[in-house]
Amino acid sequence: SFMAKIGEGDPRWIVSERQDGRNVNQWHWEEKDIFPWAKERFIHYMCNQDLVLSESLTIKTGNIKKFEGDCACNLRKKKVIITYDIAAEIEWVHSRIAAPGADAIQDNITKGVFKFPSISMENEAHEHEIEISVTSTHKSAGKMRDDVKAKAKTVIMKKLAEFIEEVMAYGREAQAGIPSTG
Repeated sequence: SFMAKIGEGDPRWIVSERQDGRNVNQWHWEEKDIFPWAKERFIHYMCNQDLVLSESLTIKTGNIKKFEGDCACNLRKKKVIITYDIAAEIEWVHSRIAAPGADAIQDNITKGVFKFPSISMENEAHEHEIEISVTSTHKSAGKMRDDVKAKAKTVIMKKLAEFIEEVMAYGREAQAGIPSTG
């Protein structure tokens, strides 16, 4: 057999930890948790935003209700890999505005939630699933949810794409900062 016995063999073959702890040439896997940064950027792009503004209605996002999962900047063999898998929920508010001089609209405020079950690097930005639910219980609530779906879904998905682009740009910037020689 050509297997070396324990304690035998060429010392050049032995991989040992460096005493100074350096990751020479970024060869070994390193992971940096960027989840807190990602949450802050998600809030920047997705929360408290005007999605639709017109004379008869407004649709806005509110606060973040949920942001769970992970987001990391990984380094292996001088390659930066961004990994993320996030579940998020954001409040939305649909407000109908009465025409000047008209009677006030009954049930003019409708509230609900945009739910993103899995924002993941496995999908292209436009492929992410979005669920639009309503939390208001008045008789017009379902119709207003349909209005949000028809008028605001493409806008919120564009904002999600902007967030994902910034996460990926973080990786490109990290990659650019790696020296090409050891």
